[in-house]
Amino acid sequence: MPHKPIKYSLILAIVALLLFTSVASASGGPPRLNGRWVETDRYDGSTINMILAGPPGGPFRVNWTESYFSLCGSRFGKGTGTAEVVDTNTLYLVVDFECFRNSNSAHFEDTLYYDPATRTLDSLTDPIVSGVDFFTRPGMH
Repeated sequence: MPHKPIKYSLILAIVALLLFTSVASASGGPPRLNGRWVETDRYDGSTINMILAGPPGGPFRVNWTESYFSLCGSRFGKGTGTAEVVDTNTLYLVVDFECFRNSNSAHFEDTLYYDPATRTLDSLTDPIVSGVDFFTRPGMH
């Protein structure tokens, strides 16, 4: 009967995990930030698609594409980087941009706030877009 203590320990561990999961769900847990976010670029009117990929609480890999990159003079470019949850509903974003048809590049950093009421990501540092809905989820306005 040496298996009973292991069996009971395993059952207790599973029960504890289920209780922890239900408590985290009841409190709302972290917002679901991973996935596709869309914005209209206020500088040139192009469509920005930002994909956050990673576990629900981050850190996230960032893939950024646009219908037109002013930096590149075309749509042929990309942005890649990281995003990290730094405080409740606050995300620190770092993206490096490169162009495919010229040697232009740029580095971008921003602190974004996730607003649970509007389900948007708003810039806390960019004066052009600060205080307005920055990124939204397609179909979730």
